[in-house]
Amino acid sequence: MGIKKSLFKCQCGCNEDIPYSPRHEYPSRKPRYKAGHAHRNKFFLNRDTIEMEYLAAGSGISLANSYGISSVAVYNMLKKMNIELLPKDILDNHNLSIGRSWELFCLQKLDGSEDFSGKDWRCSFDLRWNNFNIDIKVSNPVNVGKSKDRSAWSFNTKVKDEIDYFLCLGLNEKSELEKMFWIPSEDVKKQTTIRRNGNTKYEKYKTSFSELNNLRD
Repeated sequence: MGIKKSLFKCQCGCNEDIPYSPRHEYPSRKPRYKAGHAHRNKFFLNRDTIEMEYLAAGSGISLANSYGISSVAVYNMLKKMNIELLPKDILDNHNLSIGRSWELFCLQKLDGSEDFSGKDWRCSFDLRWNNFNIDIKVSNPVNVGKSKDRSAWSFNTKVKDEIDYFLCLGLNEKSELEKMFWIPSEDVKKQTTIRRNGNTKYEKYKTSFSELNNLRD
């Protein structure tokens, strides 16, 4: 009958086939790692030296490639160790979501701000600044109605627990910051829609990073 083809890939980051075994036919025996690979990433990444190695490599991807492991393992350990990413690595790291990249942008622009989302993804707000808990929201322009000239930004502001302010960033068609709004959490709906042009009740909340920094206590 020949040797059956492997049904599973090793999840340590090597992506190698796991040799077939009849016990794999049982759902409870589904394998996750190839023999000897379960702790491969942990073995290579030393908590005492990873920061020095990361700085020398210049990026998490370069460090991962030098060990032949997944870059995700490197970035996860850097996050757990609260090691700050290099500026160029932030821009080149395609694993970052759009939302997270704008969070990092706001952290650079708001003097004295502290990152909470990067420390714990379960946190209900993204950063703390001027004694306020702030959630960053980002939206590309979307068409409203039949006219292409009428567009708006739509922000999901449903979750308000522990949040003092929403910093809503409206982008243009090139994904560049066009307008930003500093809105108290009690003044938003579950879905906050702000018209791009024309009068809007949210116009009074329009601001800039320089204006916000001038408000610091």
